[in-house]
Amino acid sequence: MNRKYAEKELLIFDGFKKIITDNSNIENIKVSDIAKAAGIGKGTIYEYFKSKDEIIARSIIYNFKIDIINTIEAIKKVSTFKEQCNHLFHYSINSGKFIFPSLRILYNQVIPKELNNILLEDFEEILELKTQLYNLLDYVINTGIDENIINKDLSRDYQRYVLISSSMGIINKINANHFRQISLSDDQSINTQKSFAYTMILKSLA
Repeated sequence: MNRKYAEKELLIFDGFKKIITDNSNIENIKVSDIAKAAGIGKGTIYEYFKSKDEIIARSIIYNFKIDIINTIEAIKKVSTFKEQCNHLFHYSINSGKFIFPSLRILYNQVIPKELNNILLEDFEEILELKTQLYNLLDYVINTGIDENIINKDLSRDYQRYVLISSSMGIINKINANHFRQISLSDDQSINTQKSFAYTMILKSLA
């Protein structure tokens, strides 16, 4: 990662993620809520960040990137295409539980000009985030090609699109459950959704 973070900054990012994943009532999140979840004083937060908008935006960028890095490492520990796809789906589930509430907060609370400035400051890190995501997809695709599951003559953009689309189907299921106030862990159809996604990949990339 390009940016070096202080230990308390990491606590703040982790505190923000805890609020997002553990609390359905996030519409009016406060700096004091983030401080409490991080286990530090509210004043300490302002030693590292200028505003709540900056905390939210940088927390989302950081946590999203860490999830990708962790997923890449997990995928490299398994050998088969199907196992790697399952890790990719698991990443989709986790990111879905985090990213949709995060986007709600960005849309409802963060000032557009402030967000734009933060994104411009972190532009290189965001570009690296995109590269990491493509590396993740390409690693899985290459495993599928080696196992003769994926047709190597298909364009790489199409291959990536199929993996992203199949994963998005699971994320959309999570999002629908969120609005219906159904806990994902209680939804027994999640394995069915994974099966649908994997079948979609096999049929689309053969």
